[in-house]
Amino acid sequence: MVALRASLVALLFLVLAPAAANALTNCLQFTTEMNFGPPSIGVPETPSLTLHVRTAISPITSSVIPRAACRGTLPAGLSVAFSSGRCVISGTPTVAVAAKTYTITAPFSEGCGLAVGRVNITVQ
Repeated sequence: MVALRASLVALLFLVLAPAAANALTNCLQFTTEMNFGPPSIGVPETPSLTLHVRTAISPITSSVIPRAACRGTLPAGLSVAFSSGRCVISGTPTVAVAAKTYTITAPFSEGCGLAVGRVNITVQ
């Protein structure tokens, strides 16, 4: 009888432990687009910006996204940060660069998704 109980306990552990671990670590992964252009219906636009060296820009904000940490490489002097539910590009470009598409990503703080946005930037 004791051996049977031990076997049942071991079987329950083998069946339930992985399910419990998966419930704690798995979530629905998804990617969504964020828009740095004007509000649109359908596919988000990729805005094209022409900026000027040593001229501060007005902040450029994305569409609303879940709590996230915004990341991306931008021309020198510009940065991106999460603020009030949006990714915000701001700063003063310091070096001229040819037209290039920059990608901003925002992994959601819960670890269950990613927002991706693009913006074309030229600095003269």
